[in-house]
Amino acid sequence: MRKAGINEWDVMLDRYVNEVNAQELTKLREGLANTRDGGIARRWLLLAQNETLVRSQDYFPVLKSLAAKPWHTYIIWDFVKNNWDALVDRFTLNNRYLGWMVKSVTTTFTTEQQLKEMQDFFAANPEAGSGARARKQALETVEKNIKWINKYEGPLHKWFLEHTQENESRNIFLSGPE
Repeated sequence: MRKAGINEWDVMLDRYVNEVNAQELTKLREGLANTRDGGIARRWLLLAQNETLVRSQDYFPVLKSLAAKPWHTYIIWDFVKNNWDALVDRFTLNNRYLGWMVKSVTTTFTTEQQLKEMQDFFAANPEAGSGARARKQALETVEKNIKWINKYEGPLHKWFLEHTQENESRNIFLSGPE
C-alpha cells in the first residue's frame, strides 16, 4: 500500500466497506493508513469521520495508524489541532483515547518549534479532561527528544560522515578500477 495509487487504495477501501470480520477490518484499516501519499492520507482522515464507514471505537486506531507513519505525523498533528473542537464535541474530554491522541501523535517531535506548537495548542485548549497526564508526558517526551538531539546530533553526524567515506573507499577498493 505504500506505493499504491488512488485506484489501488480505493479497491482496498471497497474491501473494507464490505468486510464483516473484525480481524480483517483491523488489517484493512492498517493497510489503508499505510499509504505514503499525503492526499490519500487526508482522504482517509475525512472518510474515517463518517460513522457509517468507521465505527467510533475504530476512529482513534485510524488516527494512530496514520500518526505512526513518520511521513504522516504532521498531517495528523495539523488535523488534531484544526479539528480539536469537533473531536471534543464528538468524543468529550473524558474520552481516554482522545486524551492520549496528542501524546501518540507528538511522541517523535524533536524541535523547539514543535514543542512551542504543542505549548501553544495546550494554552489555547487548557481543558484536557482525561488527557491531562498524557499532555504532561507528551511535553516531557518532546523535551527529552530535543535534549537527546542536541547532545548527540554532532557526534552522530560526524560518525556517519566518517563511516560513509570509509565505506565508499572500501567499495572502490573492492570493486577495482573501472
